Amino acid sequence: MTGTIGHLAATTGRRLTTRSSANSGKLLLATAFLLGVLLALSGWLARDAIREMREAAHWQSKAFEVIDAINGLRVGVVSIRRGERGYLLTSDPTYLEPYVEGRVQIAQSFEKLQRETRPNPELAIEMQRMEGAIEAYLAQASGTVELERQGRHAEAVSMVRSGTGRQLTNNLLGQLDRFEASERELLAQRKARAEQAAARSEKAQIALNVTGLLLLVVGLFASLALRRAIANEEQARAELKWLATTDELTGLANRREMFAGLDRLIAAARRQKRPLAVAVIDIDRFKLVNDTHGHSAGDEVIRCVAQMGLALMREQDLMGRLGGEEFLIAFPDCAAEDAAAACERLREGIAALPIILPEGKALAVTISIGVAALLPDDDRTRLISRADEALYRAKKGGRDQVSLAA
Repeated sequence: MTGTIGHLAATTGRRLTTRSSANSGKLLLATAFLLGVLLALSGWLARDAIREMREAAHWQSKAFEVIDAINGLRVGVVSIRRGERGYLLTSDPTYLEPYVEGRVQIAQSFEKLQRETRPNPELAIEMQRMEGAIEAYLAQASGTVELERQGRHAEAVSMVRSGTGRQLTNNLLGQLDRFEASERELLAQRKARAEQAAARSEKAQIALNVTGLLLLVVGLFASLALRRAIANEEQARAELKWLATTDELTGLANRREMFAGLDRLIAAARRQKRPLAVAVIDIDRFKLVNDTHGHSAGDEVIRCVAQMGLALMREQDLMGRLGGEEFLIAFPDCAAEDAAAACERLREGIAALPIILPEGKALAVTISIGVAALLPDDDRTRLISRADEALYRAKKGGRDQVSLAA
């Protein structure tokens, strides 16, 4: 009897042990399966997020190229207008240089815009309209210049006074503004989609970390890998943002970021009913510096002007490099006369500053500045254009001076 009871106890013990092992094995398998599912889901979401981010970065790059082409068209329009007016005022063919450069700028920028928008058939009609507006604007400007070349000054002036050129200019600039606004809206939508994918990826990572406590080593390695990937993505986005908004030579805001910042300041000035002024700065005879001392000397001159500008301007002022030897400063909550006084201090500081070139030589340069205040009907383009006209008067008046727009 005792042996039978012992045998039954041993048999029951083995069954309990087997059942416990089976249950433990099933639990381990279930845990491993759940972890595998979460790993797979997390990996899929991470790949989806990376794909969305890369696609967003790709479209962001494309959008920046489109916006850069649009800005190039705007610069070309302003250059043509400056050259056309200068030629009419002086009849001096040398003043046609901005006009010729503007036509080249428009041709190159529109070709770039066509190239960047070609994959999107929905923009074909808009591009045709823009091409028509450009052709009309160029034809009007060409007609005015040709009349002046033929000595028909009165007819050229009459054509300008008719307002047709201004109407064509405003029509073209309006189309460019609408095109840029549409491109920025698409960019914002793609960015939002990438952020949603990144948010989904982060939620999956949290779930993975919680379940990974059951298998600490696996969970730890997965967490570290995901964190490394996210850190790399953050670093890539930070570098992309820096490249997209900063002028590499001076560390100032680049043209794109400067224009965006100026748009924000204009909106704030109108909303708060506060004054705003801008200054366009050009280094005098900069081409002579490059031709005489080399491009490295020219770069050093540009850097020194930028550093002096940052040192003398207020903290709330926005300074950026338009390109080449041109800079733009926005003065929020500042009347035109006060902005002109600040620019005069900058002009004096540059004139008194010995610039030490890489080979040790000292070089002195001067700057010319045009200042304009925001008027009720101004947008960014017209505001900069009026400051640019004031700069033109400063150049014509002998350089090394500050001119205030009427």
